[in-house]
Amino acid sequence: MSETRPAGKKAGEAPKPDDKQYVAQPLPRSFTGYTIELSCVGKPLAAGSELLRLHHPVYMRQDTEMQYCYFAGAFFTLPEAQQFFEKTIAPKLPNGRVVTFSNGVKKYLNN
Repeated sequence: MSETRPAGKKAGEAPKPDDKQYVAQPLPRSFTGYTIELSCVGKPLAAGSELLRLHHPVYMRQDTEMQYCYFAGAFFTLPEAQQFFEKTIAPKLPNGRVVTFSNGVKKYLNN
């Protein structure tokens, strides 16, 4: 029985890590709803950074304090956002926070 492998791969060769250059999508100023804040940092994350690989897509918005804030998910209801946080984000990033946006204003809903 012969082994099937992708072209250019040698037998026993370890797979290469995903080298896709993930980039954050802009979170529109008009966004109203719930999302999970992953992190806020002083300068933009490099394409392909670990945080940008956590979930796809990741959104970014620069806040009034000139911080680059990164978010995952977009939900109409708080229970949807909380469930997504607890099942998907918290196991990987327990410091994430559920936030809501209304009229361009961000409000934190958990610590």
